[in-house]
Amino acid sequence: MGVKGVHQGHGAIVPPIEQKLNDEMDIRKDKYLRGGEANLEALKDKKLKGQLAVREDLHLRTAQAAAKAEKYLLPSEEGYLEPEGLEKTWRIKQDAIAPAVDVLSARNQYDIVVPDLGPYRLDFTPSGRYMTVGGHKGHLAIVDMKQMSLIKEFQEHGAALRLRYLEQHRLLASINEYGQLHYQDVTDGRMIGSYRTGFGRTDVMQVNRHNALLSLGHSGGKVTMWSPTSSSAVIEMLCHRGPISAIAFHPTNRDLMATSGKEKKVKLWDMRNLQGPLQTLSGQAETLDFSQKGLLARGTGSFLQVLRDSSGNQKYEKYMTHPLVKGYQIEKVLFRPYEDVLCIGHSMGWSSILIPGSGNPNFDSWVANPFETRKQRREREVHSLLDKLPPETIMFDPTKIGTVKPPRKEKPTKEEKVAELEAAVEDAKDIVPKKKTKGRSKPSKMKKKKQELIAGAKRPFLEQKMKEDEQAARKKQKALEQVELPTSLQRFARKKAAT
Repeated sequence: MGVKGVHQGHGAIVPPIEQKLNDEMDIRKDKYLRGGEANLEALKDKKLKGQLAVREDLHLRTAQAAAKAEKYLLPSEEGYLEPEGLEKTWRIKQDAIAPAVDVLSARNQYDIVVPDLGPYRLDFTPSGRYMTVGGHKGHLAIVDMKQMSLIKEFQEHGAALRLRYLEQHRLLASINEYGQLHYQDVTDGRMIGSYRTGFGRTDVMQVNRHNALLSLGHSGGKVTMWSPTSSSAVIEMLCHRGPISAIAFHPTNRDLMATSGKEKKVKLWDMRNLQGPLQTLSGQAETLDFSQKGLLARGTGSFLQVLRDSSGNQKYEKYMTHPLVKGYQIEKVLFRPYEDVLCIGHSMGWSSILIPGSGNPNFDSWVANPFETRKQRREREVHSLLDKLPPETIMFDPTKIGTVKPPRKEKPTKEEKVAELEAAVEDAKDIVPKKKTKGRSKPSKMKKKKQELIAGAKRPFLEQKMKEDEQAARKKQKALEQVELPTSLQRFARKKAAT
């Protein structure tokens, strides 16, 4: 008996088990490759071609090393609720989950009741180690989620409706009740940008982690995306027929966005194609959030629902539900990073429940370390300051960073334009009109058709010339207006119309 294998060039035979491992490593490697392989055959510069070939080989080996590390050093996998027979996952309650988990996980089920200072909103650090809670009446608190201890709390009053922090760029973004958007650099206190959105008051603000664009939801049903280097919205899209109530971005699928509107619809969008939503779900949602593994939580009133894309086709279905105590009004839902935990901020404080399969079971200590020491935190702060990205890197498609800008198309000279016009006229003269019956091919009519063809060939060139003349006249007029006249002649200058 022999082992049946797979031929792999030059007569080599690869056993089926090894071939399966190679295929698995190729799939893992593709996840770490940054784009496809560059085409170096078109390059004529041998030195540049050699340097880029070395870089391509380095990127390939880096991706292979990352794939091996993921396979052997990160063996843990997420686990979801698995129903049996006719059982439904969304019928399973938190009381049934608690006895089946370990002691540390069971500690994550709790309720904090602070009825006088709510409703509360929540946020986590990237590692999930610390949580910040803020009440509408100015109560702020920082909690250590590992030790379950209060680090700091104080009472604060501010004018900003929403705040968002761009960690990679060290920018603090805020929007006030008048729709004024501010970007401030927290390292030196400089104001990077201050823009009026023009859409009025908004209390829906979210950051896209992929490109760091700031997304705002407005009362007219529009979602706008902003960059600190642009005074106008980078993208403006109509998502709902009513006011926007929540926005959420998928943490790993860079093209997936979820929005909810007051007309009781939740829509999933592909950012590569904004013509229409991928999926429309019925039901109201005052708050939305994606987990690290792609679960979508939505809450309204005192009812919470978690959706899951079980098929992998971006078609979300009901996964779990959780009703709060009657009278509690949900203000914010937020998944805790690297834990199967969902935190809920409501009118009476905040609560925490278990959602199996929501968190990433493995963490990269170079990216976010939940167990970092004080010394490691100080070193991370220094490295993050040194690696701070400039505001100019915030754009809709960050893959353009590092690419070569295409050469600007040179304008044709006057002689080239005349030659192109003459060539078009000659081509029009060479066209032989189709002969028709009933007197429609008389010499006079044939001549008229020839003239129409020639005029049609000349028309684009004449329109382009008229457009260029108008632009030149406008630039000349603008230059004359900017020239400062002597004091004795300023009273004769043409006054601008009042706006």
